[in-house]
Amino acid sequence: MISQPNKLTPEKIAKVLGAVENLMQLHQDGTLGGEVMPEDANPGLRKGSDENYLYFTLPMALNYQRNSYRLWEATLQTYRDKETKDVFFPAAVVDMGIDALREKLLKHKVALQPNRHPQIWMQLCETFKQRFDGSVKNFFAANNGCVANIKGYMAANKKLFPYLSGAKIMNYWLYVMGQYTDTVFADKQNITVAPDTHVLQASAKLGIITPDDIKNSYVRSIVSERWDAVLKESKWHPIDIHTPLWLWSRSGFVANPQRSKEAHTMTIRQEHPRDYPEVYALVKAAFATVSHADGDEQDYLNELREKSTFIPALSLVAEIEDKLVGQIVLYEMEIAAPSGPVTQLVLSPVSVLPDYFRRGIARAMMERAYEIALELGYTAVFLCGDPAVYRGLGYVPSCEFGISHVDDPDKTADWCMARELVPGALDGITGTIEIE
Repeated sequence: MISQPNKLTPEKIAKVLGAVENLMQLHQDGTLGGEVMPEDANPGLRKGSDENYLYFTLPMALNYQRNSYRLWEATLQTYRDKETKDVFFPAAVVDMGIDALREKLLKHKVALQPNRHPQIWMQLCETFKQRFDGSVKNFFAANNGCVANIKGYMAANKKLFPYLSGAKIMNYWLYVMGQYTDTVFADKQNITVAPDTHVLQASAKLGIITPDDIKNSYVRSIVSERWDAVLKESKWHPIDIHTPLWLWSRSGFVANPQRSKEAHTMTIRQEHPRDYPEVYALVKAAFATVSHADGDEQDYLNELREKSTFIPALSLVAEIEDKLVGQIVLYEMEIAAPSGPVTQLVLSPVSVLPDYFRRGIARAMMERAYEIALELGYTAVFLCGDPAVYRGLGYVPSCEFGISHVDDPDKTADWCMARELVPGALDGITGTIEIE
């Protein structure tokens, strides 16, 4: 026996589940941070494309004993570089050989070990090319989209999936694939907790394991088994708690999951005229510490409300304990296309009180605004902003769709960005836009 399930008494399980409930709420509210996760450093590929599946698969095998954020930043640089982008295509990798692959992977530091890392990458590419026609999607399909089958196949063929077949990386990889691609696993409950250092520390904090367990060479198996036991009759799958545990530990356990969930509740609702004075002060405070702010964002918002492009249903506020802490607005604009104007939306501005920065409030408001926009029939959103920030929120330079800002004569600016709310919404549309 690896674990000792009798340590998990009904009383302890109930206590842990109460803490998990609150921890999940903290994560949803953004209190744990995580507005930008490591994997958010991606080129915004179509979720269902083979290229997207490979993008989130090959680097994952190198995601051990290193900073995840730096790995995925290096991965994105490698993808954007015309000289190195071909490392994401198995057939091209096999044809180029190990020496060329080594040079390309080292260029932006996707690979840190000059021998082992290129060998891992090459083996995975050979596996996918020779057995699944270069497609991770085909691999999943061959196993009926079943986690148990996928894990069983990889366990039986470990040499074909170096490091990716390890318990920690494999489970986290499957979780990421569920988050960043269009795959839907038939048995998500079989993706177990991915017990990295942060998850181990958080598990100990909640009493899932003891300090003595951490010293055990089988601690990762112990943690996985105990979380499976705790969550067996709950509404969560084991992998659901991975990110909240990881963020909680990474933040130094600042948040207290023993607090009642009501204390963390945030409401996102439509802005009302009675909110205008408080929103004015909120926006002014939000941009007071931003270096690139004009200083008149609060006045701009007042002017925007008087225009015909203003949509009240898309002017939202975030409220915590009767206090407004955030505001967002989407308004109409037109793409000047050769075939005639196309109406879509602009996001501007997004405001959060400084004391509530890095709690996920902006992301939560954006996601709610997108839901409402879809209900109203809009399918894409544009903005002018910092690519380093907005790429992690699903935006790509609008010029990639053939749509450029009127102040961008070269049609290459990365600060004018777009996000499709419906895949393919901007296909076949070209032209210019003007955002104030």
